[in-house]
Amino acid sequence: MMAAEAPQPKFRLKKRAIARQQRQSGVDFMFENPADGRFKDLECVKGLLVEFPDQVFKRVTSYCQYGFAYQKRTLFIGTLPTFVPAAPCPESACQWLRKGASHPGQVVGTPQAEKNSIPPLLVDLIVDSWMKFRVAKTYLLVDVFSGWGSIEQRVCEQQLKGRWMNVRVFSNDIVHRAHTDCNLDMQKWTPSQLLVFSMLRFWASDIEEASKHPKGVAGWLVDSGTTILFHTSTPCETYSVNGLCVHRVKGSAQPKSEAAVRADALNTKLVSNFKFLCLSPGPLLPFLAT
Repeated sequence: MMAAEAPQPKFRLKKRAIARQQRQSGVDFMFENPADGRFKDLECVKGLLVEFPDQVFKRVTSYCQYGFAYQKRTLFIGTLPTFVPAAPCPESACQWLRKGASHPGQVVGTPQAEKNSIPPLLVDLIVDSWMKFRVAKTYLLVDVFSGWGSIEQRVCEQQLKGRWMNVRVFSNDIVHRAHTDCNLDMQKWTPSQLLVFSMLRFWASDIEEASKHPKGVAGWLVDSGTTILFHTSTPCETYSVNGLCVHRVKGSAQPKSEAAVRADALNTKLVSNFKFLCLSPGPLLPFLAT
């Protein structure tokens, strides 16, 4: 008689069940900031990686790997395990270095609109990775600090080609530009509140029903087959290499200017909100019994 198969440890069942639930529905976030700056050294950011090692991931790449003429090493910290960009240059040589040449451009002197834009090919990777990870009817991308609108512009370009037709972009920036849906100062507002404005933009007729949902607007969206990604290119002035001597104590992330204190408070609040929306075992990701 064949021996009965030994039962799997309960913690494995629980982990797989949670992963399955997260893949089918949920809320994700992605921070972006200069790779060689001090954003990654904030206690709230380091804490994310320690507290959620299987759900929050650090990725580093450079814009020259995605078609831009200058290097610009950049850091992503977020919840998409499928987002695996090319290793940064020069550790992994970009197209220019592989030809034996130097980068034809530099960040310094680059027009402001381009300097604060994400390469289209990198936007492609972000969205494709998100759609690979999540299975949903509708994809809502909330661009928290949209700058010059490079994400929305790329999504529109791809939709003209018949791709990503179920992706909706809601753009916020404190500066009013033609592409922005609202102009909220995120020192005073939260990502959760941005979702309410997203509802008014795309699901206005359902706002009353969503407001009564036991899990809030985010819960209503998830239950209706919408998955959410907050892209957060949080302001880098006090974290970037160029600003460190003014805003940070040498060799550390410790703030020494009022601007740095405000920036740290902003990011601490954002991390706290994303932990609740994306990582909490409470409203959106109920604990699964073994």
